Amino acid sequence: MRLLKYWRLVLLALVFGMAVIVSNCGTPANISNNSPTATTPAAVPPGAFR
Repeated sequence: MRLLKYWRLVLLALVFGMAVIVSNCGTPANISNNSPTATTPAAVPPGAFR
């Protein structure tokens, strides 16, 4: 009986670990395409008040 509880814990840990690994696979939707025009802020002249 004690061995059965041990294997349940091991199985639960494996399932949890696989769920974490699988959930990290894939590409996030909010990553830009790294184009310099999309991320470059507009030039601010020196002495301008923002």
